[in-house]
Amino acid sequence: MTNPIDQPNYNPATFRPPNPATIAQIEDLGKEYSAALNAARDLRHQLDAAIIEAKEVGHSYHQLREASGLSIATIQKILERKEYR
Repeated sequence: MTNPIDQPNYNPATFRPPNPATIAQIEDLGKEYSAALNAARDLRHQLDAAIIEAKEVGHSYHQLREASGLSIATIQKILERKEYR
């Protein structure tokens, strides 16, 4: 934990130590949020790979849009990034 005096908003008259239950809840939520972000990244990479593969075998932009729910512009960006991998 950081020294409260180092904090720019430290006021000794109103300073209260942190509530352990609140800190534990924030830490748990932070871990869950990080895990959700990682899961979303993994799913996005899988979706990108599936879109690239489908386009390579001849599916149209319209078909990819209908199947993925993404806009055609987003699909084009995914396919453009493929060239730089």
